[in-house]
Amino acid sequence: MSKANQAFQISANRPAPYDLSETVSAQPNQRLHTRSLDTGDAQQFRIVRLEAISKTNVFVSLFPSEAGVPPQQTEAEQPLAAWEALLVPTEHSSFFGVFAGERLIAISLVHAALEDTSGKSVGMGAAYVLDDFRKRGVLTLLFEAMASWATERGFERIVCQCRKDNDPIKRFLQKSSFVQTGTEIGRMCSGEVVEGLRMERPVHVLASFVEPSSHDDGENKGITATPRPPAFRL
Repeated sequence: MSKANQAFQISANRPAPYDLSETVSAQPNQRLHTRSLDTGDAQQFRIVRLEAISKTNVFVSLFPSEAGVPPQQTEAEQPLAAWEALLVPTEHSSFFGVFAGERLIAISLVHAALEDTSGKSVGMGAAYVLDDFRKRGVLTLLFEAMASWATERGFERIVCQCRKDNDPIKRFLQKSSFVQTGTEIGRMCSGEVVEGLRMERPVHVLASFVEPSSHDDGENKGITATPRPPAFRL
């Protein structure tokens, strides 16, 4: 076993600094609302994010990490101050969340698409919805809020990348007016080489996002992105 994996195995056996028992309880029938996240949401954001990367391997780390170190280890080792710094909104990026009452139950990221030299495209990704709140239009709420954010800042197009084998997310994007504009090959933090699709749509097409209809948990697999120069967003 490598030192990195051994260290992760050891740290995984220790109690996490924050766990789900510390969050405000919520029931699936509570009223949902969406807003941009800030530093005061760091503790809940960390909990949801660590659950996301522990359940699926499609996310890259939100923090710089050494080669071969699992993103779960990199992110679990970050102090709360680092998560607070991550959530400081800028004119070019912001994390959004959906709340059931006071509990954060879904997260996603909107950011200027760095690869677009025109400055008119915005990327969306890093989406994750807690299990008990899926199939309730949560992903739709996230995307509509982020599209409004992009419209207010003069962006014209939305760009997403998703894994080619992620059928639920592909259906969600296609039903939400996205069209495929290219393909990409990249390497995940696990070392896996994956093929992805680049999907785009005009940013002004609001209120037209449709949840994945498959019972395969497409929201769990998600669309991923990073707020920094891309480390392959699939």
